[in-house]
Amino acid sequence: MTDTFLLTEAQITQKKPVQLSPPKIETEAEKKERHWQQILSKILFNPSNDDYYQKWPIKPGIFFYKALALGKLATEQIKVNIPESIMCFEQTYILMYTDPITGQLMRKTDIGYQDFENKVHQYHEEYLKRHVKDDRFDKRTNVFENQDNPYIISRGQTGQDWNMSKAVYTFRQQKERKVQLDNNKLEQRFVISRVMKATIVRLVFYTKNSKSSHANYGYRIMNVMELYDPNPKKSITNKTTINTEQQNSFTIQQIKGVGLYEYERVCEQIVSYLEKNYPVRIRFGVFDFLQDPEGRIWLFNCKQLMMENAISMSEIQGVGQGKRTLDQLTCSVYCKLCGIIFKKDDASKTLTYKLLWELVQHLKKRNKQLTNIKVSHLSTRPCRVCDVCYMLIVGEHELVEIEQKFAMAQNIPLGDAIIRVPMDSKPKHRPALLNEQLYQWRLLFYLEMVDLQGRRLIDLNGNPVGDLKNIVLQYRLHQSKSSFKTHIIKEDNYQTLKSNKQQTSQSQQKQLRFSGIERSDSIEDQEGQVDDQFVQINDENLKLNVIRVHYFFSETIDIEKFLSETEIKMRLCQGSEWVNYVAEGSTKTIHHFKNSQMGGQRHRAQVLLFFANGHYCILNLQVGLFCDGQYNTGKLNLYKYNNVYFPDDNYYNCNPFPPEWMEIFDPQYVNMHNTFEEQVKEIEAYSPKCTKHELNQMIDFNKYKETTKYKAVKPKIDAKKRDIQSAAPQYGSNTQQVLPKLPQSAKKQYSNTLRQFDEQQLLQHYTLEEQDIGELLFEEKKQNKRISKEDREFYEQHNLYDEEAEDSQEDQELNLRLNKQIQKSMKQLDNQKQQSDSVRPIRSAQQLPPKGHR
Repeated sequence: MTDTFLLTEAQITQKKPVQLSPPKIETEAEKKERHWQQILSKILFNPSNDDYYQKWPIKPGIFFYKALALGKLATEQIKVNIPESIMCFEQTYILMYTDPITGQLMRKTDIGYQDFENKVHQYHEEYLKRHVKDDRFDKRTNVFENQDNPYIISRGQTGQDWNMSKAVYTFRQQKERKVQLDNNKLEQRFVISRVMKATIVRLVFYTKNSKSSHANYGYRIMNVMELYDPNPKKSITNKTTINTEQQNSFTIQQIKGVGLYEYERVCEQIVSYLEKNYPVRIRFGVFDFLQDPEGRIWLFNCKQLMMENAISMSEIQGVGQGKRTLDQLTCSVYCKLCGIIFKKDDASKTLTYKLLWELVQHLKKRNKQLTNIKVSHLSTRPCRVCDVCYMLIVGEHELVEIEQKFAMAQNIPLGDAIIRVPMDSKPKHRPALLNEQLYQWRLLFYLEMVDLQGRRLIDLNGNPVGDLKNIVLQYRLHQSKSSFKTHIIKEDNYQTLKSNKQQTSQSQQKQLRFSGIERSDSIEDQEGQVDDQFVQINDENLKLNVIRVHYFFSETIDIEKFLSETEIKMRLCQGSEWVNYVAEGSTKTIHHFKNSQMGGQRHRAQVLLFFANGHYCILNLQVGLFCDGQYNTGKLNLYKYNNVYFPDDNYYNCNPFPPEWMEIFDPQYVNMHNTFEEQVKEIEAYSPKCTKHELNQMIDFNKYKETTKYKAVKPKIDAKKRDIQSAAPQYGSNTQQVLPKLPQSAKKQYSNTLRQFDEQQLLQHYTLEEQDIGELLFEEKKQNKRISKEDREFYEQHNLYDEEAEDSQEDQELNLRLNKQIQKSMKQLDNQKQQSDSVRPIRSAQQLPPKGHR
């Protein structure tokens, strides 16, 4: 035991000792690099692999804006602040911006880059007007004075879908650069951060579909460099954006709790809109926000999305090889709209169910209910319609386009030009227990011109308004505000004051058309003395020449309270702001309308708009009222005002103007309208006068008789018909020869009875044996083809008409089978004839059937 122990110890001592390396000391630079990589891993949110977003219809980055711009539903459903943005997808410009009044996200197509620049310029002008008199206003943010201010930020697609390239341009650079947007490129108005440093809030938002129990959180990422850093070596892009490639160029701070409420509300609307437009469920997303000096939150980027339950079209298996679709196997089709059955070639027009849905919805909007048509706007399956219904659908969609143009001519704001037909949705604002069937009214304002009465416009401070090109006429009716640009009409006349003073005063009083109102003008020279020689009379007037139509509804045709108590406020403003006015006034001119009258009404009116110094100008306008009858308003938002109900401002339909309104544009319209109605009465309008059965008969169902199959069968069938018709009389004559000598009455009765018996037996035998012939003759019945009326009556009489016949034989098999059946039947008929002549017993008079037996 001892030796073994010593040997083992010796062996152990002979092994080389394990040398442990000293721990590696991390340098300060390596510590900073490791710490920097940890920070980037928290805020970058890169996907697990580069191909993650290839199978999804929604991607972050530049494609996030594409998903918003190309959605089927209107973007007005969401109230999100997105800076004025213009993007180019598939050579099409799309403008997106947030409405400053309603806060709704708007999108427009068929626009140019100049429209985007005008929107950005308009925003900076309004921003300057709101804060120019504020002592705390930072004048460095004024882009018109500080032209080195960041003005436009350009974003583009990079090699990775979730990243975007960015470049910032100042106001000076924007005026000099030539812009040409490429596909998958975006330009936005630059939003200055509230802390005057590039600062973003990156929110990690878990949706209701998330399987995680984590709470929402975010990071505030702030640039170290100030926005207005005077160092000229730093580029404007590095000063105004977050640069993740430069180490220690920004700081981060984690955010949790109630401070994220406003950001979460925006994310909920974005996620809900995307899920309604695309077949995905979003589990969580990462969104970037900015906060401007006014405290408004702006969404400008989507960094990451985690989705599930998306099915791409490539995964749907098509028709197998060698198989045909149901439409290819069907020889007759039903028109989806009228329900009449047609041959396949006569209903060749193929449409989607969405077009039929738009037809139904638009007819419903026109107060024309189309029942028994249940379609969905989300279905992309095709359906067939006949030529007449196809013309109806195309005509209705052309009417939709004309209706939009008609609404634009009436200055009705369109919600979204892409969504032409409204969707059925539950109204969010509607009085309880209100009937769906209400009377629809239209109120017309035709604004002609503003007569300045030789006055110069002055603002509220008494200063003259130098530029009249920015003057806008605005008026308010209920919650609706309408604004119209004015145009200057200038005519300068020099007159002698003494000779024309009385004439001018009289003409002006005549033009006012108001009793009890007089005006005296005294124009003094620089020394305070009245100039008796020449006076320059300012005849600058403001021309409008626009119309605006408002829709409202009432439970009855009695709208007395609305007509008598509604006051319309009107103002001349500098710009689009309601509070920045130079003259204002109000009118109750609609109380001149007759109450409870459904016909068209119209009258002229003049409204006095008073300046701050007590002077006034005159607005000339015409007002019209018309009732369209009862309409279904179950899907409309309605707002009560003076016992009537106003819908949303973007509501309109295609009802034409009454003749009383058309006189505004042409005083001779009434005579033309009456002449046109007389001409229309002389022309017989088209109206369908056929029943459904007669419309089916319009199709040539006997065309099959020209086919080779029918020509081969028809001679044999005609011969068989002749054999059947001639067989019974022959049997009757043969039997007549073997009759005994009986009284004439008994002989006649016996002969008729025997003849009837032989005919019944023969036809019954023929019917049983030749049933297959009937199946072959009516094989085309399944394909909706019919025989002539005479042939039909004959075969129905002999029970040969089989409506359930099937096509299962070719031409050669048909002829062979028919020949065999005819030969077999003729042979059996001959055998029966011989048996009846030799075996039939002679009946006595006592064995005759009773009289009247059949």
